[in-house]
Amino acid sequence: MSAVLARWFPLYTDKNIFLYYVYNALYGLYPVNAIVGLYFLFKGLTFAEIGIVFTVFSLAGFIFEVPTGYIADRYGRRTSIIIGLLILTLTSLAWVFAVNYIQFAVIAGVWMVGVTCISGSFEAYIYDHLVDIGATEYYDDVLSKTSMLWYYTGAAGAVIGAYLFSVHATFPYLMLSAIFAALTAVVLCMDHDTPRVGATEASLTPLTGFAHILSNPSLIWVTLFVACFWGYHEFFISSVNSPYIMSLNVFSVAYLGLFMATSSLVKGYISAHFARLRQRLSNTGLVVVLTIVQVATLLGMGLTTGLWGLASIFVFMQLYAFEAILRNSFAQKHIPSVSRATTLSTMNVIGAVVASTTGFGVGALIDVVGLHASFVWVALGMAVVLTALLVLRSVYKIQL
Repeated sequence: MSAVLARWFPLYTDKNIFLYYVYNALYGLYPVNAIVGLYFLFKGLTFAEIGIVFTVFSLAGFIFEVPTGYIADRYGRRTSIIIGLLILTLTSLAWVFAVNYIQFAVIAGVWMVGVTCISGSFEAYIYDHLVDIGATEYYDDVLSKTSMLWYYTGAAGAVIGAYLFSVHATFPYLMLSAIFAALTAVVLCMDHDTPRVGATEASLTPLTGFAHILSNPSLIWVTLFVACFWGYHEFFISSVNSPYIMSLNVFSVAYLGLFMATSSLVKGYISAHFARLRQRLSNTGLVVVLTIVQVATLLGMGLTTGLWGLASIFVFMQLYAFEAILRNSFAQKHIPSVSRATTLSTMNVIGAVVASTTGFGVGALIDVVGLHASFVWVALGMAVVLTALLVLRSVYKIQL
């Protein structure tokens, strides 16, 4: 039994890694992913107003991401994570009482303070813990398995969230608040980390992350690729995924949770095999395949309907499984420990700038050309940008 667990969950006997597995399994029960777009429409928001709310999300991330990463590096990543989870517990409840896009936008800004306290900090906490125990060679496997757990339990979360939404639109957010409270308890049981003290500590500032990225061509390329590739996904998940699925008229909203659950199970399988897939395709092959699939599925969503449209969005949704794993796997080895959370947060900031621009622009575009036609325009833009990045990687011989 222990051999099976060790194969599926590397280092599960280590307390911090075990609790990290538990954390991701609980977080995966996120019950609003399947219905967030429908919830905004239920509250009476237009797609343009949803775009504004999403822009506030991204701009708040831009404002708070680097300062919270710096604070985590300076005063402890675990403390930053706990503060973030407490904020998310309270703001999940606030979503229930918002009635217009202005209120949603304000809550979105506070929500992102909580998110930024966690993003970058947890990845830095886990990577440095592996450094401390001499087990960094397990990093890809730990990332893969935690992501697998997130998506597998996310399948249950999608079904539960859709069902709760059918009973009352606010119930998924009440459940989400309870989940964040439970996650806080899990992190409280993890070891308190000691801020990394080194020769470069005196020079650690909120701008240190930008300096590290700009001084390393590999970090520049990874940051830009992740930002451009997944910037649209952030808007897509928060606004148009479920409305598009329902517009295909393939099934009723009662089956939306089942569809999302199936998608999540497949993402979990893909995540679990990331390390093996990366080895087989190579880094270059992986990013090329992802680029081709991204553009092809967007075109499929824009040019087809019915079952073909459903198949296209199903494949498109699988791409999100690679975002966090790819960013952390490609970037961590290029970042010094003393500023790990600050630099990862800076990468997220750049992604937030791209995402906010994309979200605002696409939201307005949908109101003009329609939901289906917008996918074609996004596909063409993605093709140009991602091809340019692949050419630059070849020309400058970027190593990942």
